[in-house]
Amino acid sequence: MRTLTSQEVQETLVNILDHLSSVQRQQVLDFARFLRQQAVEKAPSSGQRIQLNLVPAASVADLTGLVSLGGDAVADTEALYDGNGRS
Repeated sequence: MRTLTSQEVQETLVNILDHLSSVQRQQVLDFARFLRQQAVEKAPSSGQRIQLNLVPAASVADLTGLVSLGGDAVADTEALYDGNGRS
């Protein structure tokens, strides 16, 4: 079996996708994304690399109010290290 050119691979994939159901096309897309992520994780690191994980905006809204601002960081730190932890 000969190796296909990039163009031939793309044309073959489009032809195959045209004959699949929408659910099957979504599975192919998920698998392609999985392969891309695998390639990224195995790529040699050139310095620091930042990984971005996307989440729905609704899940970020759930974090609102978890941290209150305006506390005394010095007093909180001293209490932590002095063993007089406050709540």
